[in-house]
Amino acid sequence: MGREICLAEVVWFLLGLPYTHCNADFVHVATVPLENRAGVLRQYKKMPKVLSAESTDDVEAVCGRLIADLPEWRRLSADQLAHVDDYRTSPYWCDVTSSFNVRPPELVFFDDLQLYAECFV
Repeated sequence: MGREICLAEVVWFLLGLPYTHCNADFVHVATVPLENRAGVLRQYKKMPKVLSAESTDDVEAVCGRLIADLPEWRRLSADQLAHVDDYRTSPYWCDVTSSFNVRPPELVFFDDLQLYAECFV
């Protein structure tokens, strides 16, 4: 059994070209409440339990930000620090929506969740 195809389709197959082309980027961003979002369980946790400026063994960006004694406008708010500490001690990975909520002050100009997810996932 065989199938008859035209020369253009043969060339298309030989070059490995896709049948469809889409110029849109699809980014999955869960905007439902936190209790309804799917979570990804961590396999291991190698992070300190407390978020403090004295913990120099961790080279994570948040601890470095606390130790650096940055100007006031570059510091995370108290609510953001509480969220970061909660996510760090959680058995689940931080999702895109949560990381958008605790983004550093330098990235506040990204006020669109989809644009932030496209640039920083």
